Amino acid sequence: MIVFTGSGALATSFAAKYACRQVSARQMADEELLTIFHSASAIVHNAALIQSADLHTLISANTLLTKRLLDLAYEVNPHARFVYISSMSMLHSAARYLPVNQMTAYSLSKYFAEQYVLHHQHPDKTTVKFSTLFYRDALRDGLSKLAVDAVQLERVELINKGTASRDFIPLETAVEYLHKIITADIRQDCWMIASGQPTTFAHYAGLAKKQLPALIIDSLDQPNRAILADFPARDMERLGRIPIDMDRSFTDYIRQLHANNDL
Repeated sequence: MIVFTGSGALATSFAAKYACRQVSARQMADEELLTIFHSASAIVHNAALIQSADLHTLISANTLLTKRLLDLAYEVNPHARFVYISSMSMLHSAARYLPVNQMTAYSLSKYFAEQYVLHHQHPDKTTVKFSTLFYRDALRDGLSKLAVDAVQLERVELINKGTASRDFIPLETAVEYLHKIITADIRQDCWMIASGQPTTFAHYAGLAKKQLPALIIDSLDQPNRAILADFPARDMERLGRIPIDMDRSFTDYIRQLHANNDL
């Protein structure tokens, strides 16, 4: 049995295709978690607090929760694979962490948790970082919001003409790679799941314009915080490459939104 320690889009999408159990580990007593972990083949620790700027709160919710869950897993079932869902936000480059004094409070809490996992005595543990996921949910990612604004408002506002890039991968593709990581005989301390194909928001605005000729594209000039988008695709290759067509995924989402908008 595969156990997810929290709900959320990744776990829900995974559950739609593969057998698993979602629990709210943060709310559960140790005794209950020990019972659940005892029969698990893999434990995917995806529970995380994002919406806070308070370091103390984030350390408790992210770092200490990770420590608690990994310690319990090791105690009751050291043969279960422990998969920690980490974050690209702690990285300076694909090969190097940011200095800790340059990390946000959230990134720092995830970094401390990742380091605890990597140095734990559990024999089968791994960490996973995904590049920017395309959720098809305007509340979760900027590309989905661009699509929703294009259809519903017939206007999108880009920052600095949309020159910023992201390495987007569809949520359903992330699910497939996560399943590979959970079940594969290959072991690796850190997985970085990225397509290696960063693309600008301007590109996607252009695709939206082709679908919606009346679309107005505005631009707002403002200081732009650099977000890392250049990642290698070697881990995708190692696990077995799944074809990704982000242009099609995006335009299909535009069509879906447009059809729903017409109902």
